[in-house]
Amino acid sequence: MKEWAIDPGLAHDTNHLGTKFLIAHGQTESNNPLDIKYCLKDIKLDEWTKELESTIIKSQDTLQPLSSPDPLPPHLDQCADALTEALQAATAATAKI
Repeated sequence: MKEWAIDPGLAHDTNHLGTKFLIAHGQTESNNPLDIKYCLKDIKLDEWTKELESTIIKSQDTLQPLSSPDPLPPHLDQCADALTEALQAATAATAKI
């Protein structure tokens, strides 16, 4: 799914906000998003957290739109990709294969 957005116009007569998104037809979902099997059983959470923080700091420019009160859908997609890559990098650096 891509292009997530909050759309108050979809709320109709409720006090909830509507959410919309695009389903990317034709793309296949990976059963393993990291494409590598890692053993997370013995992972050291403090090491993984430090690695994740380090990777996120390196992606600060890409993630900056998350600080905006009204980020645009393409920016959110880029942020989602950057966060996914940060999670993958932290796991690859600290988990056993």
